[in-house]
Amino acid sequence: MDYLNAARKLADRFFECPEVDRGESYVTSDYIEHGMWPSRGSSVMGLVLRAMDGRPDMWPGLRKIMDYFGTYYLQPGTYGYDQLPAVWDVRETAYALATLSYCGLFDPDAAHRATCQGWVNSAISHFYTLSRYSDGSWRELHADYNSWTAPTTSVSLTHGSTAVVGAGTAWTSNQFASSGGIPPVMWFLNATTRPNSNADGDSAFYNPAYVDGAHLTLDRPYAGTTGTHGWALGTNLGFRWWATANRPSLKGCWPKPLTWPQSPLRVPTPSQRWWRMVTAWTQPDGS
Repeated sequence: MDYLNAARKLADRFFECPEVDRGESYVTSDYIEHGMWPSRGSSVMGLVLRAMDGRPDMWPGLRKIMDYFGTYYLQPGTYGYDQLPAVWDVRETAYALATLSYCGLFDPDAAHRATCQGWVNSAISHFYTLSRYSDGSWRELHADYNSWTAPTTSVSLTHGSTAVVGAGTAWTSNQFASSGGIPPVMWFLNATTRPNSNADGDSAFYNPAYVDGAHLTLDRPYAGTTGTHGWALGTNLGFRWWATANRPSLKGCWPKPLTWPQSPLRVPTPSQRWWRMVTAWTQPDGS
C-alpha cells in the first residue's frame, strides 16, 4: 500500500472540502462563521505537512485559517477572555494554539510567520497565564444557562424538598429538553456570581423538570443547604477536562467513517455525503 500518496490525496481533498474550501470558509468577521471546521477538526498539522511536501500553493489558504484562529480565539477582547478565569474550551483553544505554532515555525512568509509568533507569545503570556490554576492545570466551565448572566437571578431551595423557586428567572421548556439523549443537569452554587471552581457550588448535580418560568421540580430531594443559591443549567456542567472527540482529522483515525455512528441525523448533511465520497474514493493503494 502506498501510504504516502494516500495521505497526500486525503490532504488535498480535505483542503478542498466545503468546511475548508482552501481557507475561504475561515474568512469571517464579528464571529459570523461560514461553516468551517472547529479548531479540533481543521487538521492544520496535516495540511501544513502537505504544503511543505510539494504544495506551496496551499499557503495562502492556510494563512486564512491561521488568521481566523489568531484573531478570534486567543487575543485580548475575544470571546475567550470573557470566560476567564476558566478556559471556554481547553481542547479548542489548545488546537488553536497549535495552529498558530505551526504558522510561527513553518510559514515561508517571514512577515506572516512573525505575526503568528506574536499571537503565540500573547496567548501564553496573557490568556494562558490568566487562566492557569494554582495546581498548574487549565480548566473549562460548561453552563448553557446560569444565574450570573445579566440580569442576575437566583433560586430558593429547601433541604429535603424537590421544589426549586426562581427569583427573576424566565425559564422556558426548551431549556430543559434532553440533548442527544442526555437529560439536562442543574448545579446549585454558593452565590449568584460566576464560580471560579467546582468548590463554589454543591458537590452533586440534579435533573430538573420544567414547571413554569419560575418553578422546577428536582429528580430527588435537595441534599444541600436551605437558602438562596446561584444556579447553572446545561447538558455539561462544571469545571472539567475533555478528551479529544473523534473528528475527520489528519491527526487521527476516523472510526467507521461510512456509518457516522455519532450523528443523530437520519438524512446525511452535504458534508457527510462529501466525506462518504472521499472515504469511498480513497482506495488502499491511494488511488
